[in-house]
Amino acid sequence: MGIDKSMKAIVFGTRKIDYNLHRQNRKRMRIVIAPELTVDVFAPATANEDQIEAAVMKKAAWIVGKLDVLERYHPLPAPKSYMEKCYAIASRHGISEPVLMIRTMRRRWGSCSPKGRITLNLNLVRAPVHCIEYVIMHELCHMKYHNHSRAFYSLLTRCQPDWRHRKEILDKVII
Repeated sequence: MGIDKSMKAIVFGTRKIDYNLHRQNRKRMRIVIAPELTVDVFAPATANEDQIEAAVMKKAAWIVGKLDVLERYHPLPAPKSYMEKCYAIASRHGISEPVLMIRTMRRRWGSCSPKGRITLNLNLVRAPVHCIEYVIMHELCHMKYHNHSRAFYSLLTRCQPDWRHRKEILDKVII
């Protein structure tokens, strides 16, 4: 399952859309717009250049719309400053340092994978800082307990005693 990657671009109106083309063993084309304002096109290895460019051009209005929406959030918040503050507390409880990612999520503020990757919702920028810290701390506690058990909440309370208040405020923020 080889992957071939190259940089490409199309012009849509007055906009130039740069994109990373990834050729893969897949059946359908997929276009991914990342919060960092990058465009990735995953295309079947058998598709020719004209087919790929036509497919990207067909989705150009959608791509530009997504880029415009994401651009409003720039510059992206520096998760390191929240991470460092929260991680300093969590590390005292034996929690290892996670890999941190930020992306748009529809229903969650954050998630933690069993492999130790924490994903934060880009829309957290709409929440108060102390609520962002709550989400990070909540996900850090999942590094130790991958559930919502009594032990998980006990750890969360030791790390952030006022987490319930922060969660109550966060629950009023619309994703």
